[in-house]
Amino acid sequence: MKNEIEAKMSKERCVLSTVKTQLAKNETLTTNMVNILNSFDSRLHKLEDTIVPVYKQTGRLQRMQENIEKTLSSFDHVISYYKVAEDVEPIIINGPSGQLDRYLQSMARIQNAIEFFNKDDLHSFSLELTAVQNLFERGKDALEREFSNLLKRHSKPVAPITIMDTIGIDEEIPAESDHESLAWEHIPEKIIVELHEISKWLHSHSSIDFMTVYAQVRSNMLVRSITGMKEHLKKSSGSSCSSAAYNPSPLMPRTSYKMGTKDTPTKRNLKKPSMIRKASTLMKHGSHHTLEVGHKRTNSTSSYEFKDESGEIDTEAYMNALSALLKLVQSESKLLTRIIPERNQRMIFDQLIQNAFDLVIAEGENIAIVAKRHLARHEFSALIMMFPVIKHLRNVKPDFDEGLQGTQPSTRAKIPNLISKLHTTGARALEEYIDVIRSDPDKQSNMPTDGTVHELVSNTITFLEHLVDNLDTVGGMLAAQEPSARGNANDVDYNKRMLAAYIIKVLGALQLNLQLKSKAYDHFPLAAVFLMNNYTYILKALMKGELIKLVHIHDGEVEESYNTLINEQRSSYAQSWNKVIELTLERSKPAMSVQRTAQAGVKLKDRERQGIKEKFKSFNDEFEQIYEIHKGYAIPDKKLRESLRKDNVDLILPAYSIFISKYNNVQFTKNPEKYIKYSTDDVSDMLNKFFDVSA
Repeated sequence: MKNEIEAKMSKERCVLSTVKTQLAKNETLTTNMVNILNSFDSRLHKLEDTIVPVYKQTGRLQRMQENIEKTLSSFDHVISYYKVAEDVEPIIINGPSGQLDRYLQSMARIQNAIEFFNKDDLHSFSLELTAVQNLFERGKDALEREFSNLLKRHSKPVAPITIMDTIGIDEEIPAESDHESLAWEHIPEKIIVELHEISKWLHSHSSIDFMTVYAQVRSNMLVRSITGMKEHLKKSSGSSCSSAAYNPSPLMPRTSYKMGTKDTPTKRNLKKPSMIRKASTLMKHGSHHTLEVGHKRTNSTSSYEFKDESGEIDTEAYMNALSALLKLVQSESKLLTRIIPERNQRMIFDQLIQNAFDLVIAEGENIAIVAKRHLARHEFSALIMMFPVIKHLRNVKPDFDEGLQGTQPSTRAKIPNLISKLHTTGARALEEYIDVIRSDPDKQSNMPTDGTVHELVSNTITFLEHLVDNLDTVGGMLAAQEPSARGNANDVDYNKRMLAAYIIKVLGALQLNLQLKSKAYDHFPLAAVFLMNNYTYILKALMKGELIKLVHIHDGEVEESYNTLINEQRSSYAQSWNKVIELTLERSKPAMSVQRTAQAGVKLKDRERQGIKEKFKSFNDEFEQIYEIHKGYAIPDKKLRESLRKDNVDLILPAYSIFISKYNNVQFTKNPEKYIKYSTDDVSDMLNKFFDVSA
């Protein structure tokens, strides 16, 4: 036990001795390491004392180098401004043509130099500043000249055929769409880009003269485009087609012209004007009615040209010019937005279109002036000539209103003022037309000798048909007479009421004039035939067309009224047979009594025989006279003619049958065929030949 303890103790002593030995070694290593670290720290302090001054000196040298480089750069920058004039002068002298980008860059350098010199008062009066300022002004002038030269050199009027295709003058060629018409190449695309760049630069440097040049050049092109198209049409149509021939009487023949569904240059409803025929064609075509027109005054059938002292008035050409102006104005507006700065676009556009507008508006005003002259001479065909012009103006007005937004009020008012002037002229003519109808001369020399339809009636009906064909236009004219009603000028129902009232006035004036005219006849039967013919013509004309629908708006009993007038004249005409009826019915002094004629073999007294002879002779003379005269009367309407013949037969034949049967078996003469010249069949045949001069 003790030994074990001692063994363990011995073992522990050995371990302790080993630990002590290791601790001694570690202490030695620690001391050595501390010594090494102290030595390293000492060396680092020495190195720091050596390097830091060098580092600081190097930093100072680097800053000095940077300052020197900045100073040199500043010197170079300043010196460059002094060299700008020398560097860019050759470019400025050569001008911007063919080198626009480089030229604008050079102008930017000059502008920068001017700004640099102006910053320092020391340079405010330097020669360098003066040099670059002069060079800048020279360059600016060159850009303005280049803008003008490019614009003048490359601007060209739109070819007439292009305009004609666009507005659809050739009815076989469909009109172009708005997009196509606005894509006309007024100026090549490359040049537009250059003009835009120059315009932008000039505008940014407070230059405005170039915009005035633009307005002048494009205004000239606009006018040349319109006049070129007009000249082309004039040459193509020839002088004979451009005449506006018409009858100067207030009673023109029925015209035929068509207003197509595409009759305005608006993007809503006009692809082409559907080219209304010229006034010459307008005034030559006959009535669409099948009613025959009889008498026409020999002094009213000559042909006239619608001319002013300055030349012929071609309404179709004028409408073409209006359509062309609209398309050209729209196209110019689009071109202008690509070149002129937005702020000045509407002002320049207003200046640009003035000359072309004034040209077209002046021509429209000339139409009104010339129309007034002709209307003053009671040549109402001029009014018919105005209808398509006014209709075309009314149709294009919305698009002009849209295209002229932003322009001066005086510019926007040009089209409305022209329409108003034409409306006023037409309104006065319509009012005067009633007076002319009411007071048309009733001289014998002006009356148809056969009692047929008077020219006044046929042409008045034709005139009214024209009014119906141009309902909206005439409605606007009539509204011009009543300022309070002008707001209703586009109301169809209102226009119909206005026109219906006007037609009733015209028919009333016509009826009054016809009654006065009939008094010019010496024979009342002819007067009755004359009135019957004219009343029948009027009634049938009303019933055949659209007139009756309008008239019914104001007077629903117009047919009954005219039938009453016709029947009154039939009764008046029947009075021409009074003497014949009196002879045949022996109402006053019978040659012998009925009882005596019924007695067989009665012996007649000389007085009775002579009375019977006188009766037959008087009948024969009166009947033959009426036959010869009435055979020459004209009744163009077949139904009326046959009806009147039947009335005559029904009136005369029964009475004559009684008369001839009364004396047929009485021996009042040895030669009965000398007195009884006509059998009942003969009388019937002759009555059925009335109103036929060839019978």
